[in-house]
Amino acid sequence: MSGEPDVSFPIVLLRGSGQILFQPSALTGAAFLLLVRWQSPPAAGACIAGLFGATLSAMLLERSSAAYADGSGGFNGALLGQRALPSMRRSCLT
Repeated sequence: MSGEPDVSFPIVLLRGSGQILFQPSALTGAAFLLLVRWQSPPAAGACIAGLFGATLSAMLLERSSAAYADGSGGFNGALLGQRALPSMRRSCLT
């Protein structure tokens, strides 16, 4: 993206997970993902998959560079990934 701040993709992913807690911080995002991983590894995987897909989409759709660097393009995907996990489990078991 043109005019984009120099922020690496993994940092943007972590900031996106931090946005779930209203903190656009990579450290907060890493702590959140570690705690989700500790509680439920499948939920953490679903969260990371949703976060990755939404952040990548925001990057490809060229959202504003400040919003991209904040990670605000990814937090909805992370929440959606976590919400979709129980639905996928039910459909796989039935």
